[in-house]
Amino acid sequence: MNRSTASPAHDRPSTPDSDRPLVAPSRSDDDRSRLKAGLRAVIRRQRHSLTVEQRRQLDLQRTEHVRVALATLELPPCPTVAIYWSVGTEPGTLDLGRRFRRVGWRILLPVLSPGEGGTNWNPAWGDWTGPVEPPPPGVVGPSWRGLRQPATTKLDAAALGQADLIIVPGMAATAAGTRLGRGGGWYDRALLHARPTTPRWVLLNEAEVLGELPMQAWDQPVDAIVTPSGLIVCAPRPEAQRPAPPPDDADPTL
Repeated sequence: MNRSTASPAHDRPSTPDSDRPLVAPSRSDDDRSRLKAGLRAVIRRQRHSLTVEQRRQLDLQRTEHVRVALATLELPPCPTVAIYWSVGTEPGTLDLGRRFRRVGWRILLPVLSPGEGGTNWNPAWGDWTGPVEPPPPGVVGPSWRGLRQPATTKLDAAALGQADLIIVPGMAATAAGTRLGRGGGWYDRALLHARPTTPRWVLLNEAEVLGELPMQAWDQPVDAIVTPSGLIVCAPRPEAQRPAPPPDDADPTL
């Protein structure tokens, strides 16, 4: 798999701390959370600045890099991929998912539902074999308009252990494998149920590949970053890595 060239520093999101490391031993989790929130805001603005046609072209390029990279994986005859249903301006997965279906892959999509007390979401999955539908009312906010999930039997979190490839959403990532998600830790909890050696890929734009990111104990790493320029292989992660899950009062977003 090819390692793509990192974007110039001036094209990347910056924070008031851009002249010193984003992660320092003295930073508290509150500090790191604030840094993450600031980065997400910058990246959302960058994504919204792209036209529909620009996003479409970037999606086509990423899809082609995924197709090529699949040839490097050792896969069973009828593999399973866990993928997300993209919404808004995030890197698109709908065409990619349809391609997986056409060549006979089993596809798992997230199923979102309130957790205990309605404050969090318990990871769950469903087979994308037919119709999709919006999550139940009140489960997602306005920013998730357009999200769909399978209209099939809900599978529990352990179903992710059946996946041979996991494609996760993200806002940014580093070559070390650190991933910045949407903010609620859904995937950090979900990935605890994956097989340790199953590849985890995140789809990003060029400017979202950063040198450093604030990291917290529960953050789950990725193995590769797919950008419009190619696939970046991240630093190896310990096979048995199992960070603590995020706190139950985290904001319930992916």
